Amino acid sequence: MLNPENQADVVKSQGVSPAVVSVGDLLNAKEKAMFHVGDNEYFKTVALWRVMSPETEKAFNEMWETATKGR
Repeated sequence: MLNPENQADVVKSQGVSPAVVSVGDLLNAKEKAMFHVGDNEYFKTVALWRVMSPETEKAFNEMWETATKGR
């Protein structure tokens, strides 16, 4: 999934930034700019995942333990 061809396909089909910068010429300049390819400073400013409160994290951990108990 991380090879340049698959990552370029992710950009084009799903409209999200690639996970790797090695997409080479598979994306045009406009796509690279739009999805901040290689712009590490940009990705320092966005939160891809919301941070959970300690209470929420504890609840999810308890649910996971219950769900996987006895496997």
